[in-house]
Amino acid sequence: MNSRNGARKEVAVHVDSLGKSYRIDHLDHVSDPAPSRSPGLSLPGWLQRRIGHGRETLSHETFWALRDVSFEVPSGQVLGIIGRNGAGKSTFLKILSRIIEPTTGVAEIRGRVGSLLEVGTGFHPELTGRENIYLNGTLLGMRRRQIDGILDDIVAFAEVERFIDTPVKRYSSGMYVRLAFAVAAHLEPDILIIDEVLSVGDAMFQQRCLGRMQRLGDKGRTVIFVSHSMEAIHALCERAIVLDAGRIAFDGKPAEAADAYYQLCASQQSVTLDYLERGGSHPMAIQKVECAFEPASQPSLSECAEEGGSVSIQIQGVLPHSFQEKTAHLTLAIGINQENGQRIGTYLAGEADEALALSQDSFRYGFLVQRPPLIPGRYFLDVSLIHRGETIDSLQRCASFRIPVQPGSSYQNADPRWGALSLTCVGYNLSCTQQLEHDGHL
Repeated sequence: MNSRNGARKEVAVHVDSLGKSYRIDHLDHVSDPAPSRSPGLSLPGWLQRRIGHGRETLSHETFWALRDVSFEVPSGQVLGIIGRNGAGKSTFLKILSRIIEPTTGVAEIRGRVGSLLEVGTGFHPELTGRENIYLNGTLLGMRRRQIDGILDDIVAFAEVERFIDTPVKRYSSGMYVRLAFAVAAHLEPDILIIDEVLSVGDAMFQQRCLGRMQRLGDKGRTVIFVSHSMEAIHALCERAIVLDAGRIAFDGKPAEAADAYYQLCASQQSVTLDYLERGGSHPMAIQKVECAFEPASQPSLSECAEEGGSVSIQIQGVLPHSFQEKTAHLTLAIGINQENGQRIGTYLAGEADEALALSQDSFRYGFLVQRPPLIPGRYFLDVSLIHRGETIDSLQRCASFRIPVQPGSSYQNADPRWGALSLTCVGYNLSCTQQLEHDGHL
């Protein structure tokens, strides 16, 4: 397996036929005929209920959280692990971190390992932040003088200067994670294993963490990173593995791994609005929301790869009886958000164009966004039905679309800090006046 500079490197992680199974117990109910009772015999209430409902028997089932997982990670590689909830990601990382033992196969790790799997991992709650730093460094084989040299950097990175001599059991979850990551990253183990726990931190801290992990990879450290954020996987990793039902479904480039992941999500998830939390005076008015990205079949040479194609959105619903004669003032507010929840923009259907048309008390609205100037990633819709400022029905994250990475795209390894918009230029080395004259506005 090759490194970034093309030279062959030694293997840091070797996984062969790895599997982990658990025994799941089930209580099965068996109905029994009620026993005959002598006249006048009075039984306790709890016993009457047990007799009336029969008896319970115990059965067992074997569940494989991981099965037949095999791959290698060369030293210095930043590897992303993605997959749906329950795919086996956390189980795999716990085996690598020696927290649990595998049922089958082996997982060989060559070098010191630093892990950040969940809030509380690796810290003693009764010790202060300072004492936990020295404890973790000692466990990694570092001398006190080495830890002294990086102590200030750890404390500054975690932003816990005021609380460094406070027992960590009094830390908030955010403070706990900041210090835990700072310790794991600055002690510079040979292999750093990070789970989705970084989502506990705020946006600025997450960006600092991504930058730190990138630098560790550049310095030849191996990083294994689990995340549901495809933007983070694109920005940080040179390779990604998709886990599905405990097995490897894909192993390759991050962009292709993201496509495989979203295809799995689409094939295993039925789209329904029934279980989404709603707002408004008449919930359930909006009955269906669909959206999809369609790439351009033959984009022109002047188009940027990210700008080809279009996003189609379809919304259907039924108006409450009290609003069926008031369609002239109905508005659909359609918001588009990034995966992290940041709003990109809102479209007001019914104000910008003609009023919503009714057909037997139901409405249907569709529109097309041509060449959306969005970088590759996943985007979510918020939809609200409004009448004269009153919200009738409102849904958040009720549908999503994904703009894939195009071959040769300048956003192939986009940094999430760049933002969501792909900006284009219509003129080069021109003053504003010259450009306006060029466009015929002057």
